[in-house]
Amino acid sequence: MVLLNNEKILQILIKNKIPIIFLILFITSFSYILFFTQCVPFFFDDHDIHSSYVNQGYKSKFLQLINLNHSNSLSGPRPVYSLFFITIFPFFGFDYCAYRIAKAIVFSFLVFVLYSISHFLFKKEWSAIATTIVIMTSFPLFIQTFGYNGTHIFAELFKDLAILFFIRDIINNKSSIFRTILIFVFALLAIRSYDPSYSIAAILPLFTLFYKPRKFPKYIPLFLFIILIQFPLGISFETIAQPNGPTYTPKLINIKHVFTDGIIEHITSPFPNYSNLYYKPAIAILTFFGFWLLIISIIGILLWKLYFHTFTKKIIHTQQKDEAPLDSKMIITLTLVWMLSELPTYIFLPEHAIRYLFTFLVPFVLLAAYFVVSFLNLLTLNYKKYAVRIVYLFIIGIVLTNISYTYAFRAGWGSAFIAFENVMDFMANEKSKTDQTIGVLYNAGSAADEYFYLNKSSENYSFGIGMSYIKTADLNAFTEENIRKMRERYNQFYVLKRTTSISGTEYPPISFNDYDSLQETFVIYGYSEEILFDKINRIVMRVLGVTYKPNQVVIYKYTNIPNQIKD
Repeated sequence: MVLLNNEKILQILIKNKIPIIFLILFITSFSYILFFTQCVPFFFDDHDIHSSYVNQGYKSKFLQLINLNHSNSLSGPRPVYSLFFITIFPFFGFDYCAYRIAKAIVFSFLVFVLYSISHFLFKKEWSAIATTIVIMTSFPLFIQTFGYNGTHIFAELFKDLAILFFIRDIINNKSSIFRTILIFVFALLAIRSYDPSYSIAAILPLFTLFYKPRKFPKYIPLFLFIILIQFPLGISFETIAQPNGPTYTPKLINIKHVFTDGIIEHITSPFPNYSNLYYKPAIAILTFFGFWLLIISIIGILLWKLYFHTFTKKIIHTQQKDEAPLDSKMIITLTLVWMLSELPTYIFLPEHAIRYLFTFLVPFVLLAAYFVVSFLNLLTLNYKKYAVRIVYLFIIGIVLTNISYTYAFRAGWGSAFIAFENVMDFMANEKSKTDQTIGVLYNAGSAADEYFYLNKSSENYSFGIGMSYIKTADLNAFTEENIRKMRERYNQFYVLKRTTSISGTEYPPISFNDYDSLQETFVIYGYSEEILFDKINRIVMRVLGVTYKPNQVVIYKYTNIPNQIKD
């Protein structure tokens, strides 16, 4: 075997630049997301959804994939995630640790697609890499990947692939039939992953209309097919005028919450604010560093555009030309149309949770990156060297801020999910010891929906006959007298009390230590020695000298034995 010398290795690396960048981005994004999601239990409806997928075959899901939307609303079938689940289920079963790895792989492909779009628009590797890293580390995507079903990841992957292939096709003199088919397939998969991806039906035609209007007729069949696959065939004017329930009615207040809340706070302080992580506004994601980087870039461009030569002649070289000129019309048109098409998400979806922000975040970061790159291209060489360093410092500030939000969310909600899962396992073990009926009372706020949704303790995600979880937001239910009355319906009765990790909030905010009828049975903590995050977190907290207490759930068992006898 002949060993390659350093020069030959360097030539191979240069020649195969894209595969190497893909490998680096893949490993980075995979490691990043898996570090925060490793073996974290599913939440909300994941278990119900997953258990129902097991008995479904490919045929029904493929039919849902290609069938038109026969409902009377824009919410059509969503079979893509179920196809993913039933494909990997034979290999992993209900192993959520394995599913976190599988989703991390999908996330890594999404990151590379985002890099490909950025590189296509900005022509330079480092501009594309910096833009991609900012998006990759942003908070909203992490919440969707980590806390929920993960359909956002699939939807965004396919939607961004459709956009990437479309912008590549539209700049060619002759459209490719094969590429057009791929665009439609990716759009179909995006829409069949998550309803808000229907924005692709507006993004592509509006972009064509404003960027290359002469090509619009060529793409009409493509646009019509995309609209038809999701357009509700059973829709009626009565349905439009009188929507069923409040869930999808217009809520303009969501726009205010997402785009205006906390502006002053987030642009005047470089320090992250870890309160209200679930409802962070968009300005928090942009961060102090991102806001001022964008403002400085826009001001610099305006000074040049308005010919303030007195102020800019030493800094800006008006005759300087880009090595690879940016297609400003394409970037501005694409990003503005993209953001406009995503706005209905915040008007019609039930709440202004930050996970919905990601679809808007991608085009916004691309537009912001355009202003920054354009400003740097204007600078003279002497000033550009210093400006680039400052820009990188700002980008590092953005990335570190968003990573810290992600870290706090994992230490908070992630710890809660683990605690809930351990509670379910504990209660399942208690039930296995007896044929008696068991009741479990807990405060509704102690899990965002129900402990039941975190149960992996039985094959079909239910305990069957004999165990009942009682959720209530009424604090009066936790008086000793009411607990005694509820206890009469069961052979055994338990009460749960959770304390959060970040704020130390108690659910319910009631002390049970003085209740003669309740005995503390077990304390469950939301961490695992098997998870890398918890190992690293312990070291980090020790180095920083910070006290961190994971979520904990105290399990009380009802007993008629007075406290003095128990002692």
